[in-house]
Amino acid sequence: MTHPASPDRTGGNTSPAASPEEAVGTGVARFFLLFGHLEDETLATLLGCSSRTVRRYRNGATNPDHSVRDVMRREAARVQDLARMGEADFIAMAERRRVEHERRQRETQLETHVLDEEKDIPRWFARVRQYMDAERYSDAYDYLIDHIEDSAAWQSVDALTRTYVLVDMSQACHKTGRFVEAERYSRQALEARRSYHRTHLGNQRGDILALYEAICLTNTANAVMKLGRFAEAFELYLDAMMAQPTYAPAYYSALCCAAISRDTRLTYSFAGRLHQAALASLSERDIKSVLADMEKDSDLDGIRGEPIYQDTIVSLTEALDHRLRRENEAAERRKE
Repeated sequence: MTHPASPDRTGGNTSPAASPEEAVGTGVARFFLLFGHLEDETLATLLGCSSRTVRRYRNGATNPDHSVRDVMRREAARVQDLARMGEADFIAMAERRRVEHERRQRETQLETHVLDEEKDIPRWFARVRQYMDAERYSDAYDYLIDHIEDSAAWQSVDALTRTYVLVDMSQACHKTGRFVEAERYSRQALEARRSYHRTHLGNQRGDILALYEAICLTNTANAVMKLGRFAEAFELYLDAMMAQPTYAPAYYSALCCAAISRDTRLTYSFAGRLHQAALASLSERDIKSVLADMEKDSDLDGIRGEPIYQDTIVSLTEALDHRLRRENEAAERRKE
């Protein structure tokens, strides 16, 4: 004996559940209803397949596999979300995209300019970079001090190279425990960079000057922190953040300084600044680097057992996930 289907709320019979094949067909049909006006080559790039396969999807000769259906569903849902979006939300989304695009352009231009500058640095300085990369800081210090303290040799060093020499010297001093020298050389590096910029670049490439100001200010702050001048260090870290909001070491070093000084209020304050920077301006590489440093940095031992430490790890991980989602969305938009 057959039983009638259970009545629905309108008094009629409910339709039987769609088979998996019918559900797939419906999803594919919805996708081509929204994107069917695009050329096969464009859809092939979007779906990661060949134009011939797209044509087979169109005429129903082939059903897409699971991964392709996921792309179809995601893209269809994105278009439908845009259709439901109010004007204010749409404008806000467009502004976020514009800001993200400009940030990527600035980062690319900055990296290109730095690389172009470094091409002009004398070959002898390459050995210093090799020492620094290999964490042979004592060797780097010994090699640099010969050029800096020899007045004749120092006079032969061009203005641009001097800025790099002094920055690396300040870092080599810091790594070898020469904190008084580290402060002196980092301040000299800042003045040398500003002087070079005024003479050779004028009002151009302000982003380059801002980056080196942030580097030198952070190096100075790191040195005075080790000398126990915490209040001065905090002011220098803040100056570095103001100079270049995308310079991650300024935020991270400030957090370390707060942890070392055992100042709970400032620890929470700089942890918050680090989180905000991770959401707004730091790159994926920066956030990953900070997370890696936090796991092994003895400067944070004083807060490692405190809630603020784990909260910071969680907030940075969430910011990284958010950043990756935005990067993936941007990559997909560039395919369109």
